Amino acid sequence: MDLEIGFPVVNINSQFHAPFRYGDDVTATIWISNVGVKSCTWKYEFHNQKNELLWSSEQVTVCVSMKNMESLPIPSNIRSGLEGCKRE
Repeated sequence: MDLEIGFPVVNINSQFHAPFRYGDDVTATIWISNVGVKSCTWKYEFHNQKNELLWSSEQVTVCVSMKNMESLPIPSNIRSGLEGCKRE
């Protein structure tokens, strides 16, 4: 089923907390912190092998029609998938 929708990023806020060093084992944690009517907020954290926070980011995406780039309510089947990606 082709829904012809997209989720472009409309806002990004990122912070570097500590340097990434050559040889670091980096673990990326990605989750959804909020699902609105037409948008959702993604959060990212990168930690090294010592569990030090290296980088964090918050990114807001908006559901749009790929035909005209107008915002749309997030379809219920996609919303339920996004809701399932919230951090516990």
